Amino acid sequence: MHIHVIGAGVAGLSFALAVTAAGYQNVLVSEEHSRVGIPKHCTGLVSETTVQAWGSIARNCVVRKFREYVVRDMRGQNVIHLELLEPVYLLDRVKLEEELADAVLSAGGIIKFRHKVRVIHPHHNILIDHKGNHIEYDIAVVCEGAPRVLARSLSLYSKPRNLVGIQQLISLDKSPETVIVYADRRISRNFFGWCVPFTDKIALIGTADRHGSSACAGVLRILHVLEREGYRVRGILERFGGLIPIDSPHGLVADNNVLFFGDAASLVKPLTGGGLYAISRVFRALTGILKHTDPEELPHTFMAEVSMFKRKFKFHNIIRSVLVALGGYETALKVLSATGVHSVKIRKYDDLLTSMKLSFR
Repeated sequence: MHIHVIGAGVAGLSFALAVTAAGYQNVLVSEEHSRVGIPKHCTGLVSETTVQAWGSIARNCVVRKFREYVVRDMRGQNVIHLELLEPVYLLDRVKLEEELADAVLSAGGIIKFRHKVRVIHPHHNILIDHKGNHIEYDIAVVCEGAPRVLARSLSLYSKPRNLVGIQQLISLDKSPETVIVYADRRISRNFFGWCVPFTDKIALIGTADRHGSSACAGVLRILHVLEREGYRVRGILERFGGLIPIDSPHGLVADNNVLFFGDAASLVKPLTGGGLYAISRVFRALTGILKHTDPEELPHTFMAEVSMFKRKFKFHNIIRSVLVALGGYETALKVLSATGVHSVKIRKYDDLLTSMKLSFR
């Protein structure tokens, strides 16, 4: 069986590792860039559950651990503390992709760089690459980025809905002690902003919005807030960004031989934009069951494992749409603050809505 994975991001590499580790032969990953880890765009905050799913691969990429977030507006008039009952880890996303790529190669998979798949013919099991070459496959796994070019070509999405995320790695005289989440429409009307300390003098700031210009303006406002509050910014070390899908997850199998995974299927947490959680859980599940599954059943097995996330994320997407219509994350912060909520205990980082316990003043 020839499995062709399109895209060597975390989703593509995780799928490739799951099938190669299960003994599948002829697994090829196509990556349009010259190496893994580009373009850089992810913040990399994940739960203990996500780290456990990848095991030592993820633990080798841990940069920092947090037990608390501070959610606030720009002026600090409304502030709520999120107490995390399970640790949240900051991962080096680039290193994670490198570790996954090494594991795929060690398990017998092949990664072909500077190789872009432009067309899929699912009824004929044919891919066409950027040079016009025709490539046969038994199963194609589309793990492309948020623009979802191939998904659109197969009519899964008429017009994908994305936010533009912009981030800056900055040097400071001192970093905040924990993660700060900015719920303020002056930073983003459709999302929130963040400041994540990497070291005691380096932090990552960012936000997302409908348009790149709005997101860039939001990042500048975060810089102004930090400086106003005594964090002297010494310089910008790096700028990067990317798209965050905000669609509900689509059907992940087309014609039984084309699978869609990760951003390609909008398998992303609607409230926070995190995509690593679902990828890691599906990876762990597939790793555990594929050794005992007939290769012909792979599409069905895959669909069964992602069905839970489809239902959950669709429900969360409805909540997010209502929240944005009512004024966004800032409105939620104001309502909680006005009712006397001082802190929120989060039992499960990956399921905020069902694991909250409010503490009042």
